[in-house]
Amino acid sequence: MLLIDTSLWIDFTRSSSPQSRKQQIAPWILDPAAHLAEPVVFELLRFARPDEAQQL
Repeated sequence: MLLIDTSLWIDFTRSSSPQSRKQQIAPWILDPAAHLAEPVVFELLRFARPDEAQQL
């Protein structure tokens, strides 16, 4: 099981993040063993723009 920190989810979903950073993060985010803890979901949705919230 991988528990992914909020900062990585933000970097991966934010449109302004550099593509190179997203490529570094992608293997962990897309891993079937990756999990999203409820406090992380709260943090992401609380500060997400509407278009970003749709990705989650």
